[in-house]
Parts: sequence; structure tokens; C-alpha cells
Amino acid sequence: MTPDKTRETRLRRLASRQGLRLQKSPRRDPHAWDFGTYQLVDDRDGWAVLANRQIGGGYGMSLDDIEEWLTREATRMYKITALMKPRPYPPVTAEQRQRFTDAIHHLHSNVVMQPTVTWDEPGQALVTLACGGEDTSSAADRAKTIIDGNAAKVAHIYVREVEVINAVALESAAWG
Repeated sequence: MTPDKTRETRLRRLASRQGLRLQKSPRRDPHAWDFGTYQLVDDRDGWAVLANRQIGGGYGMSLDDIEEWLTREATRMYKITALMKPRPYPPVTAEQRQRFTDAIHHLHSNVVMQPTVTWDEPGQALVTLACGGEDTSSAADRAKTIIDGNAAKVAHIYVREVEVINAVALESAAWG
């Protein structure tokens, strides 16, 4: 066995003890963006717990990312509240709002916390989600990237700015 395969097996066992399943991307094209990457799935409901958050799920995590998340090393989880401000033109449609909301809701299972999206009249979205980071600043930066990525790639919303309003550390008991 190669060191990576041994590590993968060890992480599969660790995930299993936490009620999770480690899945490797089935892609065989070495030029595909998700080739050789992983995701963690909740064994009970099949939701992606840890995946490439920029597209709302799917593979994209390295073994380092998986191990860090499973062992809670060097990363804490934060509850981030941010205001997504889209560009005024073109206006955000109801279909785009729904696609964005659905993508955000599928970022994490209830193992961490259920994300929320609230839209206001000018088309801004107040987004609350859990995000990992070494500190509040790194978690806030990740959350901005996640929100912007889902708006652009999933909902095709042109974002002017993502402003983090609040970042609070979650107690480890609250997220597993």
C-alpha cells in the first residue's frame, strides 16, 4: 500500500466512527478539476458535510482538508453572518434567488448548522453559515469566497460585495 492509500484508509475509519463516509471522486480524467479529490458525506442522510463549498457540494477536498476537519486540528468552526450585495444590473430574478438559496442550504448537513438565506427588497441576501478557519478573519474570508462562488457559479448572480457582519466561534460540542 502507498502512504496515501494507507492514510485514506485510516481517514475512512475515522469518518465512519463519526457517522460519516469518505468518498473519493469517481473522475478518471487527470485534467478534471475534481480528479483525485474527496468529500465527506453524512451516513444517515447522504448530505455532503465537507465538500468543495464554492459550487455548493461535490468533491474538491484534499486528504489534508479531510484530516483537518475530522480531527478538528488547527481549525475551529465559526457562525458567519454576511450581507451579499449584488450588482444593480441585471436585477436578480426569483429563479436566481431560489438557486442561490438552495445551494447555500446544501453546503453542510445539520452536523454543523443549517445555513440560512434571507432576501430583502433591493435583492440583497443576508446569509448565515458555518465556516472553518484558524481564526475569525480566515473563516470570514472563506465565507466570502463560498458566498461569492455560489452566487456566480450556481445562481449566475453578479456580486458587487460580500460584507461580513458577524463572526462567532461555535463550541465544538455544537458541531460534532
